[in-house]
Amino acid sequence: MRRISTARSVSGGAWFWAPVGFLAAVMIVFWTTYVTLADVYAAVFVGLPIFGWYYAAEHGWVDRPKIGVLGAVFLAAWIFIQFRGGWVMRVVTPVDPARHGFWSFATYDIASSACVAFYLVGLYLLANQEGRRHVRASVWLVVMMLALFPLEYWTADLGPHTTEPVSFTVGTIVAAAVGLVCYYWGVASGFSTPELQDILAGGGAQAAAAVPPSPAPAQTPAPAPAPAPFSSPSPPAPEGA
Repeated sequence: MRRISTARSVSGGAWFWAPVGFLAAVMIVFWTTYVTLADVYAAVFVGLPIFGWYYAAEHGWVDRPKIGVLGAVFLAAWIFIQFRGGWVMRVVTPVDPARHGFWSFATYDIASSACVAFYLVGLYLLANQEGRRHVRASVWLVVMMLALFPLEYWTADLGPHTTEPVSFTVGTIVAAAVGLVCYYWGVASGFSTPELQDILAGGGAQAAAAVPPSPAPAQTPAPAPAPAPFSSPSPPAPEGA
């Protein structure tokens, strides 16, 4: 919005506070621990087929029957990976998953990432030019989420290991770097949409309505007319004149 908005000026400190606020949100996600993040990601990516079935099809970006089939295939594969992999809906994730009958982390992470990539590529190929533009502008978010996932797994105090190869400090710095790169990637990929223009136009109208009208200038009263000069009455004319 900062990049494409021409309707309103950007505050002088936005160049600093906007990425700082974004990084704060990234850190909140990253510090939630791996067990929580696995559940959140499993639920969040269910929204991909919902986006295709409803939003993309409603806007005419894709053919509804085709995106319906793609979404159904993705959803079935996603549910299978999440439950067969054994990494979601668990209070504690064991360090040795093979002993408990589910996949290793590498297998689970690769399968999950491949499933998401499969859907995005399929959506891109099925979409028209407008839809492809929206897909390209959203890739940064998916890349950031998939990149933070394995990083948190290997970071001390966040992953399931007793001895992690990545310290908490290093993991946090790398996560911040990933978030910052994806932030500027997202800013660079932004473009104007009718919905955004409506928001900006509405905000401008509301801002204009919120400004009270300027008071009318006080009118200076007209000066009173000057009094007539004093003159003595004329004496009466004599009789018989």
